[in-house]
This record gives sequence, structure tokens and C-alpha cells, in this order.
Amino acid sequence: MEITKKDILSVPKSELHCHLDGSVRINTIIDIAREYKIDLPSYEANDLEKNLICGRKVLDLVEYLDAFRMTLSVMQEKESLERVAFELAEDAALENLWYLEVRFSPILHSNKGLSYEEIVESVLRGFEKAQQKYKIKVGLIICAMRQKSVDEALVMADLCIKYRDKGVVAFDLAGPEAGNPAKKYRKAFAVVRKNLINRTIHAGEAFGAKSIFQAIELGAQRIGHGITLLEDEKLSKYINDHRIALEVCLKCNTQTGIPLEKHPLPEFIKQGLCVTLNTDNRLMSATTLTDEYLLAIETYSLNWNDVKQLTLNSFSSAFLPFSEKQVMLSELQKFWEEKAPDVLGD
Repeated sequence: MEITKKDILSVPKSELHCHLDGSVRINTIIDIAREYKIDLPSYEANDLEKNLICGRKVLDLVEYLDAFRMTLSVMQEKESLERVAFELAEDAALENLWYLEVRFSPILHSNKGLSYEEIVESVLRGFEKAQQKYKIKVGLIICAMRQKSVDEALVMADLCIKYRDKGVVAFDLAGPEAGNPAKKYRKAFAVVRKNLINRTIHAGEAFGAKSIFQAIELGAQRIGHGITLLEDEKLSKYINDHRIALEVCLKCNTQTGIPLEKHPLPEFIKQGLCVTLNTDNRLMSATTLTDEYLLAIETYSLNWNDVKQLTLNSFSSAFLPFSEKQVMLSELQKFWEEKAPDVLGD
């Protein structure tokens, strides 16, 4: 049975790996740039898209990340941060996401003197407005950056503690893996672990399975990307046995060097790993979560049972309070039970 875009839009979805500064609307970038007199290569949407990659294959992860300088330039004011946060949550809600986790690093939004607290609170206000308007729950993940200092990572860890139970759900380590091993930031992870903060780490995106192993050593409960995992059979088995979720971002991975035909996603699914689908950067990759599902379905001939399992994996791996997660999973199960006679078979 063919699975259409309309079908996937109807499915309740959850996304666990989405960057705020990589998911800004083009017209919003232009509006903010004009308001604050920020230079852009172009103020025409079609031309600006070419400078922000938007689906173009790049040489490597470093080049891909270079496009963020432009979006960050328009995300240095409280009002701008609030607007971008609201619009991202709105976009997600309109494609039937019930839950969304968004990650960002306040370090990157302080160029005009905003305090880290002002930055976090601005983003949380945007999410709260979206949650009041739509059926969506949004959690914020604060990132330390691999290319920044250990001291800055410790400050980000303290921010997680300060805003836990106020909208912040986890701590992350992002940025270029090569030359920036996760173990360098062990002090920051010791702090968040001591304070029982959830942890996800970018690993195995542009570096080998050793990077994923370090993430596990630091106590990662989920792995951002993890596409090099199959290089290490023992590690793969450990991650599978402990149901450590893999936050796969299919389109982004193909842009940064992994051809679709060589992507490990179908093997992850075959082995029963707790794999989830995500957008990573909706703008830079010109994608939505619906698009990610459709790309996986069309490329790897996934069926409705695969789609069901991917949605269950995502909700099950969310950094949500257990009681809230159970409610969402119960509603999701009801959706699939109602759909089962038509698409899932006996």
C-alpha cells in the first residue's frame, strides 16, 4: 500500500533532534535583518536560500555548519529569539507533531550582550506561546559546543540545572567532532549527571564509532546521529540492549557525506535498534519531519509497521516526565489501533 504525504501528516509524530538556529523561516531572517539593519547577501527569499544551502550537497560537516553564521546574526535579540522559537514550534504543530525537542547553545546568541538567562527565557516564551495555541509540547535542550572551552561547557551545564522543570529537558554536546573529543568535557557531564539532568550527545556523525563510545562513557541516554555505530559490533549490541536511542537525521546526513544507498538506517531498523527520525536543521536541509519519513519510506521501502515503530521509538525516547509520556503513548497506541485494520494487517 502506497504511503502518501497526506498519510504521514495524519500520523502523530515526535521529534527529538532539531536545532533552533538551523530551523528559521527564510522570510523571518529577512524581516529581522531589515529591522535591525543586519547585512545579508540578499533580501530576496529565493536568492537567500542559495546562501543557506537548503538542500545543496556540501563538502563536509564543517562547510554545512558555516551557513549558521547567517541565521545566528538575526538571533541576537530577545524579540527575535522569541519569534523564531514560536514559529518553529508552530511549523512542527502544523505537521501534527505532538512533541518536539529543540536544541541550541545560548553561547551563540550573546553577541549583543544578552545574558544567558535572557536568551533561554526568550526561547521558552516563544515555545509557551505556541503551546497555548497548538496541541504541541516543546522541550528545550541546552548545548555545550565542542569548539568552545571547558569552562563555557560548565556554564551551559549550570543553565540546564537552573531551568530544569521550567522547560529545559536535557544537556547536549554539539559542534565538529574531529579534534574535539567529548571526553574533554567530562566535568560538565559530571555536573549534569550529579544533578540528574538528561543527556544526549552528538556523536558518530562525522567521526567513527569511538566518538559514540565516548558519548556512552559520559552517560549519554541518546546519541545524536550515530551513523558510524555499525563499525563496532560490541558497541552496537550494547546500545541496542540498553535501548539507547539514535537520533537519525537522514537528509542532513546525506548532505554531509553519506549517500542514501549507504546510510545505515535500514540496517538499524533491521537490527531492531531504537532509531528515530528527525530533521536536524529544517532550513539548511530544506526539510520537515514529514519529508524525513517520506524520504525513508521511498528510499528503503518502509511499510506501515516500520512507520509505527519509528513513531513509538521517538515518543518512548522523549525526555518527558513518565506520566506525560504514558499519556502520549496511550493516545498514539489508540491512533494505531484505529488505523490497524486498514494498513497494519492482523
